[in-house]
Amino acid sequence: MRVREIMKRKVYTVAPSDSVTAVVNRFRTNRIHHLVVANGAKVVGLVSHHDIHRAAEDGADRTRVSDVMTSDVVTIDANATVREAANKMRGRTIGCLPVIEEKKLVGIITRSDLVDLIGRGSLTPARKGERREMRTQIAGRQKRGR
Repeated sequence: MRVREIMKRKVYTVAPSDSVTAVVNRFRTNRIHHLVVANGAKVVGLVSHHDIHRAAEDGADRTRVSDVMTSDVVTIDANATVREAANKMRGRTIGCLPVIEEKKLVGIITRSDLVDLIGRGSLTPARKGERREMRTQIAGRQKRGR
């Protein structure tokens, strides 16, 4: 399964010069936890609920998105597999990946999207050859388990 099949196409963005107060309001209004920071069409950062809370705990006067955002953004291609997305998130303990296609932001995939996919089970049926392979693997496990 590919990232493009489960990503959210509606991506909320903010500018680096936007206020942290505006970010908090967008989190609440849209019931989201991540905003992509964009300068025009270019992804320049990411701001999460965690970033806002950390800034508040620091007590520093951080009033602009550029003060609290993560600028080293990890992205993923829309044609990447869901497994690749999960491994990128897991390996870096991050909660989302902006999805890029031909250098343009086309979506976002979050940890919640992956959990939803696992909870629903794959909606894409296995191909004929894959079904045969799965039956062989299951039969092998059953023989070993006896």
